[in-house]
This record gives sequence, structure tokens and C-alpha cells, in this order.
Amino acid sequence: MARVPLTPRVRPERVPLSFAQARLWFLYRFEGPSATYNIPVAVRLTGDLDIEAVVAAVGDVVARHESLRTVFGEDEGVPFQRILPAEEAPIPVHAEKDRSGRVEGGGCGGAGYRFDLSGEIPLRATLLECGSREHILVLVAPYRGGRGSLAPLARDIAVAYAARTRGRDAGVGAVAGAVRDYTLVQRKLLGSADDPASVAGSPGRVLAG
Repeated sequence: MARVPLTPRVRPERVPLSFAQARLWFLYRFEGPSATYNIPVAVRLTGDLDIEAVVAAVGDVVARHESLRTVFGEDEGVPFQRILPAEEAPIPVHAEKDRSGRVEGGGCGGAGYRFDLSGEIPLRATLLECGSREHILVLVAPYRGGRGSLAPLARDIAVAYAARTRGRDAGVGAVAGAVRDYTLVQRKLLGSADDPASVAGSPGRVLAG
């Protein structure tokens, strides 16, 4: 199958969910909010920290990535993507003290947070204070396909933080090939699960992404 370039496309009024998003939405509706599919990453920060710059940097990255501003809407049982405008998306940074002295997987730093997929953006950042010059930034997101690691996101935040601490514009710009464009390309190539003549509707097919 020929590869279709991921470029900005004419978008319908309501963009459907990608297949990975649809699976996550089904589980959310069936089980309720769950931390089962959360992906965490922790970054240790040593030295003097400008907390306001951290918050601003996370906001810069959320504004840049549509996928981080996407919540799931539903109309008569049919889910769709709803992308919040950058100026309306909350900056999901929470500060707390790391009383245990280490980041634990069972919920410390928000790793066990249960996202409301219908109303919350899919990112939560917790800034743990371990000491006057020791912090840990924990990023958590529910897996939606196409993003198996948050390490690139952590790097984006580091670049934006460096710009903020120098008093410079973080250079935020929309990422080419946004989540809605990816979904439209995917649906065009694979068709609908309701159509047996399409790739998605063929028996035995397992779809990812």
C-alpha cells in the first residue's frame, strides 16, 4: 500500500476518533476512568528552578500539539475528536512535595491519575519538590496510539523552558500533520469497520494507531 503523506487536510465539522482512540474510548465507557493505560515519564531537575518558567513551558508545548488539547465528545453514541483552542486549554501542572523521597509507580507524581477523557486534556504534569535544589517533573498521559513514549514531549518542554528562562519567545507553532489529519488519512486508507470490503472491515484484521 502506497504511503500517503501526512499533510493538513480539509477537515469535516466533526473528526472521528482514530482506531486507537476508539479502543480507549470504548474501555473508558465500559470501565470508567482508569489509570491502566497511563504512560509516565519522570525527569530529575537539579539546581535552581524557575517554577513559573516550568508552568509556561508546559503551556507552550500543550499549545503546540493538538493531540495534547484533544478531548472526546459524543453525539447520539458516536464519539468524535474535540480540540480545545490553545487559549482555552488548561496548563496541567501540579506542585507537591515528594514526601517518600523517591518517585513510586503506584501513583506518586500522578502516575495513577484517572483521566476524564470527555473533558480533560490528555496530559498531567506534577512537579515534585524533593529539596530546595532537587525537583522531579512527572508527565503522565493516557495511551492513545502513536505515542508510546513521552520522552520527546519531555525534550520539547526542556527546550521551551530554556527559552522561557532566557526571556525569549518559546517559538511555539502548530505541529505539521496534527492528530486530526492523521485520523483522516487513516480512515481514508483503512475505511470503516462496518464495511466488509474495506481493510478495517476485513475479517481477522487487527488495527493499530
